[in-house]
Amino acid sequence: DSGDVTVQLLAQISQQLAASGNGSTYHFPTPLPPFTPPPTALVCNTFWFISLGLSLSCALIATLVEQWARDFLHKADMHSAPPMRARMFSFLYYGLKRFSMHTVVDIIPLLLHTSLLFFFAGLVAFLIPVNIPMAAVAGAILALVTAVYLMLTILPLVSLDCPYRTP
Repeated sequence: DSGDVTVQLLAQISQQLAASGNGSTYHFPTPLPPFTPPPTALVCNTFWFISLGLSLSCALIATLVEQWARDFLHKADMHSAPPMRARMFSFLYYGLKRFSMHTVVDIIPLLLHTSLLFFFAGLVAFLIPVNIPMAAVAGAILALVTAVYLMLTILPLVSLDCPYRTP
């Protein structure tokens, strides 16, 4: 921690000046042990970097899907004759199904939801050493949101006519 090193160096300079002022010898202190971050900082940063990676991956995949969809529409509308356009559309559509593009599209919200979950978990880990009551409130909100999300995931499996669905 650069703040600790600065404080130690200023204390050392002060002690050297005091020792030289009264004619005594100054003994150099042992150096500080190497900095090791607290576990909460490691957990917080791990969760936040996972969240960042997932959200950036989500943005990249969404951009690629948009580009692929635009390419699909362009190729499907290339021919002017309706029967030829219908054949081309059918050919391209079966290609989408064969390469599971619908699954790729369904992954985008899942990545975004997972990213949000990791961000809030990192926020709770960040707040633990700062303020325990605030971390408890954030943790309770995170637990509530996670419980509702899990309920919305399980409910359509129990009741087939349920309008709620998660990725």
